[in-house]
This record gives sequence, structure tokens and C-alpha cells, in this order.
Amino acid sequence: LRTALIFCYHLKKTAAESHRMLVEAYGEHALGK
Repeated sequence: LRTALIFCYHLKKTAAESHRMLVEAYGEHALGK
């Protein structure tokens, strides 16, 4: 998960975009907002 967040940071994604990508990848139960 940490690696995925760092990846999103390097892609210049906003927090909302990163959250959306991670929910899509890991499912809704993986993260809270």
C-alpha cells in the first residue's frame, strides 16, 4: 500500500485521484477516506 501511494505521488495525483485508483485496485474495504 505504501508503495502504491508513493507511485501515485510520483504521478502527481491528488489525494482524491490516488484514493480512487487504490479503491479500484484493492477494493472499497482496503481503505477508508
